[in-house]
Amino acid sequence: MSTPCASRPGRSPTRSPRCGTWAGPSPVWDHVPDCRTVHYLLATVEQDGSLSGEWAGQRLRWEFESGSYTALPCRIRIERQPRGYTEVEAQGTDPVEVAAGFASALSQAREQLS
Repeated sequence: MSTPCASRPGRSPTRSPRCGTWAGPSPVWDHVPDCRTVHYLLATVEQDGSLSGEWAGQRLRWEFESGSYTALPCRIRIERQPRGYTEVEAQGTDPVEVAAGFASALSQAREQLS
């Protein structure tokens, strides 16, 4: 016999007054997702090697934020864009490593332009 949804604590009724065999949501994670402060530096390098934009900051990132979460001290990304500029990014949990990685990635991007 099914139990009305409203009689279950913490659940509101669905469109039907009975839930049938529905047992509630199952866990998506088998552990508590990790949360870390991720520092980042991002710049756009023009074809002549000059910087047209530079951004820096830090944010709390959760493990399920796949594009912006990292547990590494530093990881870099150098990506050439179709319009001729290159994006350079460094992000990680250690701000000193991120700054060093960004400087290295910036010089690599400028070398690729030569």
